[in-house]
Formats: sequence, structure tokens, C-alpha cells
Amino acid sequence: MYVVLPAHSGTRQLQRGLRPALHPISDGVGVRATRQRASRRHRTPLVAVQWEWFGWDLDGRFEPDLTDITPKPEKVLPNTGTTYADSLVFPTDSKRWPDSLPGTALLWFRNDLRLHDNEALRLANRAESLLCVYVFDERYFFGKSRFGGFLRIGEHRAYFLRECIVDLRQALRSRGQELIVEIGSPVDVIPRLVQKFGVQHLIFSKEVTEEEIATENALVRTLAQVAAQGQISAPVQCHAVWNATLVHIEDLPYPFPGKAKDISLRAESPVPKTRGTPAVDRVFPDTFTTFRRLVERSWTVRETWQCPEVLTLLPDDASNFNTIDWSGALPIEYPAEATRIGAEPPKLLLMRPYPDPRACYDFHGGETVALSRLEDWIWETQSLASYKETRNGLEGPDYSSKFSCFLAHGCISPRLIYNAVRDFERRVESNESTYWLLFELLWRDFFRFTAMHHGNAIFKRRGLRGVRGASKTSQSGVRSAVVRQREDVSPDARLTAWCQGRTGVPFIDAAMRELRLTGFMSNRARQVVASFLINDLGLDWRLGAEWFESQLLDYDPCSNWGNWCYLAGVGNDPRSGSRYFHPLKQAYEFDPRATFTKRWCPELFWVDNALIQTPWKWNRKMQEAFQVTLGDQYPEPIVTLREPGRARTPPKVSPSTPVDTDAAVHHES
Repeated sequence: MYVVLPAHSGTRQLQRGLRPALHPISDGVGVRATRQRASRRHRTPLVAVQWEWFGWDLDGRFEPDLTDITPKPEKVLPNTGTTYADSLVFPTDSKRWPDSLPGTALLWFRNDLRLHDNEALRLANRAESLLCVYVFDERYFFGKSRFGGFLRIGEHRAYFLRECIVDLRQALRSRGQELIVEIGSPVDVIPRLVQKFGVQHLIFSKEVTEEEIATENALVRTLAQVAAQGQISAPVQCHAVWNATLVHIEDLPYPFPGKAKDISLRAESPVPKTRGTPAVDRVFPDTFTTFRRLVERSWTVRETWQCPEVLTLLPDDASNFNTIDWSGALPIEYPAEATRIGAEPPKLLLMRPYPDPRACYDFHGGETVALSRLEDWIWETQSLASYKETRNGLEGPDYSSKFSCFLAHGCISPRLIYNAVRDFERRVESNESTYWLLFELLWRDFFRFTAMHHGNAIFKRRGLRGVRGASKTSQSGVRSAVVRQREDVSPDARLTAWCQGRTGVPFIDAAMRELRLTGFMSNRARQVVASFLINDLGLDWRLGAEWFESQLLDYDPCSNWGNWCYLAGVGNDPRSGSRYFHPLKQAYEFDPRATFTKRWCPELFWVDNALIQTPWKWNRKMQEAFQVTLGDQYPEPIVTLREPGRARTPPKVSPSTPVDTDAAVHHES
């Protein structure tokens, strides 16, 4: 968490409670060291180029010491082994919803932070009075991952989430409602609100993965216990709503747990299995192609729901609830806002990370920004028309849609995107690019339904196939371009180097630094760095999945872990073995002028473009000419890679390859 002090306002002066932070690029060995050492020979040109390129004084960065303000107790979510089939409440089809809900309903916002096309809000709005609640679950903010010990939510996603909540609360207020924001565990917070306001109905969007379902079940059990003890007048009716996918679960002919028998086994007349057209199966398919062909045969996408201008009002008891307390509970930037409202420092402090000027897009959270991005990317720039050709880009705001972070937090509905694409096809043009965006929305659905079908297999090393992961190359047929690996670098050191962008492989380092400093990474780069971790470094793929969970703005458990399984060779890929992306080949094809590499590895600014990707070839004279010393300004490579054998031509991509899924971790849009 960082405070940015403008360079013209005394950034070199330490203020009370602040200490200087190391430069984010390489923990003190990046731009700052490059300026001090390399500029001894070419002081003026180097400094001038860097200032002109970035336009920011990257040394003007400070980190506040908040150890006495924000306690950070260790919070651990139990490994319960809970699966979707173990859910105590399953989603009910909207066709069977009651016309009205007597009494007060509590709408628990989760990963559905929007008003438009929100099925949970649609049902909750039928109650006599409505209480909207969001809980910052401190178990995620203060907890660590199971294998790597990483923070569950990094600073970029934490602040993005805060922006989503602020925007949601403003939207609710504009419609006569309010958002109660609490910090803690939903299992503790929501029963307390139920008792305080006499809630009769709990409504929430259904999730499909282990920890989320375990939280749902614990909450349902707690509410039942509260009712049994007579602490509330009547049992609370719990309603789960399906809210996350393009294609509704009830519109698929697969018998998922909790579906009504007449719906789950519904299928139009079975289609004979012929070439290109799979038969309707009663078991969810293991390959995306089968799923895609079934959906594309009819494209059953439900109509979107328009949120009314005025929502159901708050309960009478809540009308006098102190809104300043709610502001105090909302993670805020300390101390200015806290001082202004006279509130105590919050338990959870979320400050805006340092906004790196090299970021490809200025990410901000919330439904308002999401809808603006949809309008701009599809209609203003019409980037959708050329999306298939640009989606493998590395730099710039419009080579991809950037919808993934909004989809992951529920700031935008996939059905709204679908409607916008169909409208674009009618009014402007229909081509492979417009289809490709819908194609990737289906990949997002497929990963979610796969997580439901296979339970917690996506979180296990053996994955969906029950085979050993890609770290054992002899058993999984993994290819690797490594010809030499430094023996003095331990597996833990290899992981740290990968996470921090200090492997000594420039293209990998550039991508990993972009992720760490912005919370975002392009689709192509995600595939390359994942393949490098699995195949070239020989590490457990789950460590990479956990790091992505911590750092990515667009983290979604189904897409993240499903994609890592896929690349590790233990997922939905019909081909055996893991996917391999040669780092040098990818750099030559997608960063031929090394602009991306030099953007995120500025210490390599003077390196010849033809040699920048192979630092193990630099002799002493080359390093002097390049103004960089291996082991000093730039780390020595931990691996040596062979040159790619194939011609440097862009690879052909088949429609069955998940190269770019809108809310996927390896396949953002």
C-alpha cells in the first residue's frame, strides 16, 4: 500500500510516519541503480530518455508505516473439501420465483457488484422492504495462500474492489436504497443484521467453488441455529440465485446438482452424433468443443433485466441507521477521510497503489466504469471489429476489451456484453472478431460449469485427469527449452525470481513486473509465464495459480485454476501433456522491437533489440556497451534457453484452443 507524493511538493523529505520504499521494479536495483551506475558514462542522455519515456519521477515513492493502525491477524479459511454438490441451498430458476416476498429481505452482495441484470437484486426487489449488505471478508484480506503463503488479495485487486463497492453504494443511493458495508466474516455479520432488522429472506448469488460454498453453508446453518434458539421470530428463508454466466444453468441439458429433474434432463430431440455435431449428453463434457457446439446450436441466452429507477425501500428500523458508521466501516484512505468524518480508523485499510504510468490501461472498479468501457471499446473506437487480429497484443488500451476485471467482480453482465456484440453485428459488421468475443465468453462459462462438475479437482495437483502435474516432465511429456539451469538457485529462489520478475529472462521479467505493478497482464504473456514456471522452472503449477490469485485484478477462481490446469496438462485439454510456449519464440513474434520488454525492464534500455532476449550471450564488452552488468543492474539468468527451431511466424490458432477468455486468468480480453 502506497502514498504518492507529487515530485514538486517535497518528495525527498520524509514525513512523520513515512519511510522510503524500494523501487517496485527490482527492489532497489532497477531504474534508480541504472541511473546511478550507467549514467556515469552517459548521464544526461539516459536520464533524459527515461524521463521522456515515462514522464514520472519513479523515485518519488514512499510507503507509510501503518503497523500500528491496521492490525493484520492471520486468518485462515479451512480446507473443508466442500463441493457444489454439498451446497445446502441451490439456485432456483426465475420462472419459479414467487411474485412477492413478505417481510424484509437481505441481499448479500458478493461477486455481483452491479444493478443492471442482477438476478439476485431482481428477486430481492420483490420484498416489502430491502436491506443491501456487503461484507469485506477479513479471512481473505488477512489470510495467506495454502502452498506459497502469498496474500490472498493483493493491493491492486483490494483497491479495485473498494472502488466497486463505492460505485455500487452510490448507485443504490440514487435509487432510494443504501449499502451497509461491514468488515468481518459473513457468518458473523449477517446473522447479527438479521436479528437487528427482523429479516425473513436471505438472497445471494450462488458460487461454485470450495471456500465460497463452505461460507454459504456455514451461514445457512448459523441462521437455522439462531432461529432454533428463538433469537428471531421465524426461520429465515434462504434463496440462492444463478447470476454469473452467459448461459443459464437451467438452460443446459446436464444434470447438475440441485436442478429440478424435469429441467436437468430436458433435451430437445436427441441429435445423432455426426461430424461436427455432438449428441446431447447427460454428463457434462470434458472438452470445450463439445460444450461450445451444443450452446451454439441454439444460443439460448436469456433477456437482461433492467433495474428500476426506484428500488424497494429500506426497513423502517434502518432509516435512522447512522450512515457515518457505514462510512467508517468502509475501507478508506487514512487519515484524511477518517479525520473529516470523525470516525475511528477502520479495521481494514485499503489505499490506492502507486499508479504506474506504464500501465496499458487505467483500471478503476465499478459498474459505471464498466458500462463506459463497453460503450467506448465497442462503439466509440469500434475495436471489436478487429479484436481477433489484436487480441495477442502486449501494449495499449484497446488491443483487448479489458472486460475481464469487471466480469470477475460482477460489475458487468455477460449477457449485456452478448447483446452489445449482437447489436454491433446488426448495425456495423459481423466477422470473426465479433464471434471471437462470444467464443471467449463461452470459455468463461465452461470453466465455471467444469468447476461445478469436478468439485475441487481444479485445486489439486493431479487436476481433472488424476495424473501427476507438469513438474514431473518424464511423466507428462513436457517440452522445455532449458539447456542449463543454475544449480545454486533453489526451488524457492526460482519461485521468488519468477514472482518478482528477476529470472534473467527479459520477456518473462517484463510480464511479471507488469503484473506486480499494475495487477494486469495480457493474455499472451499469461500463457508464456505460466508455461515458463511449469516447464522451464519445473515448479508446482499451483504456486503460479496462487500468485495470480494474489496479484490479478481479474481473478476468478474457476477461470484462474481451470486455465492453470489446462496449461499444466491436467485440465480440459484433449491433448496429452502440458502446453509449451517457448519464451524466446514468443518474444520474437509478439515483441519484435522489444518495446514491451524495455518498458518494464528499463535497465535494458540500451541493449540491442536483436540480443535483448538472450542475456546469457552477453560478454563483458557487450555489457559495457549496453550499460548493464549482469548480477548488478540486471539479474543473472537462472536458466539458459536454446533458440527456437521453428520460423518466427505467428502460430495458427484453432477455434478449440482457449487463447483468450474474457474473465479467465490466462485468457483475458
